[in-house]
Amino acid sequence: MKTRTADLAGARADYEAALPIYRQIDDRLGEANALTSLGDLKRRIDDLAGPRADYEAALPIYRQIDDRLGEANALTSLGDLKTRTDDLAGARADYTAALAICRQFDARLGEANALTSLGDLKTRTADLTGARADYAALPIYRQIDARLGEANALTSLGDLKTRTADLAGARADYEAALAIYRQIDARLGEANALKSMGDLKTRTDDLAGARADYEAALAIYRQIGARLGEANALRSLGDLKTRTDDLVGARADYEAALPIYRQIDDRLGEANALTSLGD
Repeated sequence: MKTRTADLAGARADYEAALPIYRQIDDRLGEANALTSLGDLKRRIDDLAGPRADYEAALPIYRQIDDRLGEANALTSLGDLKTRTDDLAGARADYTAALAICRQFDARLGEANALTSLGDLKTRTADLTGARADYAALPIYRQIDARLGEANALTSLGDLKTRTADLAGARADYEAALAIYRQIDARLGEANALKSMGDLKTRTDDLAGARADYEAALAIYRQIGARLGEANALRSLGDLKTRTDDLVGARADYEAALPIYRQIDDRLGEANALTSLGD
């Protein structure tokens, strides 16, 4: 509950209190689930070293107790982490292994999540045909009424359509995703969709609309402690202000983003912010 309501400090305290209890009573499944939850929480606040240890501790427990779905979920989480840290080959291996398990046991939600993650990875590596095929996850989410997954898949499809210059299609996907995120109170998803909408509006020269979207996204990222999102929104605002000759404002945004990228060890973001400052 606390994770859903963005009380991340409270959620972490609860998970860390539960973990030794599971260990004391030798509840291996509870232990593995608590480790996975801790990893997910740390990844959300951009502590990328901590989650890997948590996931890698949970994974052998799931395997020892033959919990195949837990194993698949841990593999997907590890894949997400490796994607963030640019180990794309490792991420693809984890997603592919998770997908096989989910299909073997007819775990539709896990299957859809693994497909979406594979699609995002392929979009990143410019395999756009493969990515579109993987976003066949969308009808699965709709069949099982997984609204968050549906919204995430729509956002991913919007990103893909933006890459292929289908800007009208992308806007429709982002707007559909945004409505779902707001209905289910998924603040991070809402912020990400707003950021994507801002990027799209910048591309189509709706600069006032883009600025409003970026500023709305930035406020949410700060409220929920999403540091990477905060830095990316600041850099986008800096780019927008540079384009409109507000050079003082742009510099302030880039200089605010730069230390965040350094704190969370995002080397690409750091390099991009430095380049923007240099320009």
